[in-house]
Amino acid sequence: MQNRIPVLIIGAGPTGLTMALELDRHGIPSRIIDKQIKPVLHSNALAVQARTLYAWEDMGLITDALSHGEQIKALNIYTKDKKLANIHLDILEGDKKFVLGLSQHETETMLIAHLQEKNIHVEMEVTLTDFEEKEDFVKVILQGKDGTKEEVNAEWIIACDGGHSFVRDKLKIPFIGKELPQHFVLADAKVQSELAKNEGHFFISDKGIFLFIPFNNQFSRIIADVSEDSVLSEAKSLTYDQVKTLAEERCPIKLNIHEPIWTSGFWIHENMIGNYRHSHVFFAGDAAHIHSPAGGQGMNTGIQDAYNLAWKLACVIQKKAKPIILDSYQSERYQVGRKLLRATTMMTNIMTTHNKIVIGIRNLVIAHFSKMRFVQKKLVNTLSELRICYTDTMLVKDCLQGHGGPLPGTFKADFYPKLSVILNGSQFVLLFFAANKNEAQNFAEFKANFKYGHLVKWVYINDDVTSWSDICFKDEALVLHKTLDITSPSLYLIRPDKYIGFRGQLQHKAELENYFANFSEQIPSASFGI
Repeated sequence: MQNRIPVLIIGAGPTGLTMALELDRHGIPSRIIDKQIKPVLHSNALAVQARTLYAWEDMGLITDALSHGEQIKALNIYTKDKKLANIHLDILEGDKKFVLGLSQHETETMLIAHLQEKNIHVEMEVTLTDFEEKEDFVKVILQGKDGTKEEVNAEWIIACDGGHSFVRDKLKIPFIGKELPQHFVLADAKVQSELAKNEGHFFISDKGIFLFIPFNNQFSRIIADVSEDSVLSEAKSLTYDQVKTLAEERCPIKLNIHEPIWTSGFWIHENMIGNYRHSHVFFAGDAAHIHSPAGGQGMNTGIQDAYNLAWKLACVIQKKAKPIILDSYQSERYQVGRKLLRATTMMTNIMTTHNKIVIGIRNLVIAHFSKMRFVQKKLVNTLSELRICYTDTMLVKDCLQGHGGPLPGTFKADFYPKLSVILNGSQFVLLFFAANKNEAQNFAEFKANFKYGHLVKWVYINDDVTSWSDICFKDEALVLHKTLDITSPSLYLIRPDKYIGFRGQLQHKAELENYFANFSEQIPSASFGI
């Protein structure tokens, strides 16, 4: 069929650009369009969480990202007269112990540049004007800036076209939710102060909250809740004097604020769809879910949507996996979106309340519990998205229930400092922790008789690997074993998105084969990028 392509991506924000890069990394060509010119002109989303940084490391983007962003290593919470909390991010799991302040403009610029290096070009000012779902593809009509129309048949469409998604509206998919009553304003400006440059600062005052956070070597983001402000409660932008007044009224520390380069007002919408898939159309990012920016989760969640879906879709297109594997996108990512909406709304309501009783209780709770290390650790690892886990899907299986060690369905950042070179890539990786026992021969026999060996990159891990000739990793003094609480020989299967898919022992070969049988097309010559 003429003009038929495997994948058409609608929308070239961070989610769509990630999807294009990931599909290419997994060997799938695509086209990506956007009705606007990219990258965005303003900073927009600017908090890059640790989970996204690990994805960027896997994708070969981490060095570029770090060179343009500001590493934010702590969060401080203040009232008018004292500091309630000082939360350091050095307690984050893994080796990405910070939030990266990086404007969406810089993020999109970086992603577009990496696409161009692969000879993939974002088709800007190209609009999807109509589409029709067929049995095994989607017929779409694209219109260029000059009005020229083109008919394209796409096997799959990825709708990354934002909160006002044309694709979602065309399919009449309900975007269920509500608008929150709070109104916020923001400003990006150069700011000099005595506050630490690599830390975020959150001020609570009688007038409302005031957030001050650096996001690159020059600029900082100011955010304020102005719901109760009679002048600013409907503002869509701010004057320089209004920005300075907000700082003077709400921040007890002197801020020398320069003329802002961008200001804006925004209301919060909380909406999501019930199913991230409609036949040959998938939804990702804001097209699937929008919510409060509290905690800096939005852009990161969209990027993780794409990171979760791309490898599964690639497997289906390449006929390495049955189409049923695509059902796991809904079962895994929908739960993430649903929990995120609840959490960000609750966080927004608690931090912006003007109820004096609630304010008093909130401040006492923050001051008391923020001093507890286990509370800090749970909070920062949750906000970093390192605690997101997938359960009860076809791609998660545990044969060691009740044992210590990391669980299937989790992302274990502690793997990465030592194993990133082994784990990064587009394949499944099977790690065998020998636990200081001579299991090399038994593992070799397991590998030789395993039906789906062509799908797996094999890694033998022990403090003595001299007797093993295949891919191996020497775990000096079993430090990694101890870090992961592995005390007996164990198998850990790492999925292409770096989540643990399966764990067991050598006697669980049948269970592991059944794990692959659930989705594999059993093509002996196929591989996952090995």
